[in-house]
Amino acid sequence: MNLSHPVEVVEDLTLPFLGSRTYLHGTTLFEALRSHVPKVGAMTFKIARRIESNRVRICSMSDPSKQKEDYAAMLVCRSTEGVRSLTVQVLGPHEPVERHVYDEALISEKVVASAGEVVYEGASPFTFVATLIPMFKVLLKREHPMPTPGQWMFTRMDLDAHPQSWERLSLRLDAVLGNTLVRGVIIRNGTQCGHLYYSWVL
Repeated sequence: MNLSHPVEVVEDLTLPFLGSRTYLHGTTLFEALRSHVPKVGAMTFKIARRIESNRVRICSMSDPSKQKEDYAAMLVCRSTEGVRSLTVQVLGPHEPVERHVYDEALISEKVVASAGEVVYEGASPFTFVATLIPMFKVLLKREHPMPTPGQWMFTRMDLDAHPQSWERLSLRLDAVLGNTLVRGVIIRNGTQCGHLYYSWVL
């Protein structure tokens, strides 16, 4: 490892799975990482692969592009305080696995869909990103159904800033790349604030 770019262990966490899933949901991981970065700032969150353990290690690094070790996810926050980069390493699972309810129908059944876009208005029972995920699933099912077996997985989110509140959220299908990567534009109260990416995984 390049010692000029040291890695610091921030925290080892045991996180819940959502519903009957056998992997760590991206929304759960994002919220765990977000608690370690400034509340105000642009963010890039990436999930490199599915994490099939409820135990992870969060590490801080001055320059993640120089990291030689493998990591499963990463969050980079750019604020007036500087750049805060966090990476995630997968640890062995902990039993029993804690599970939380995540009823996506509370969102998906209330979105209003039109050509290439879905809209959710009003208060949400979930966090910002946990509200966006069911919305994008509705959009993908309508606009880009896949004929082959597999699953759409949340793999990246870019935000100009993390909204603390909203009255209206929209997701507009922006690009389909190679038929297995899709990008949506996130619009908060009529103003674009970021992008959400999903990848088709077998």
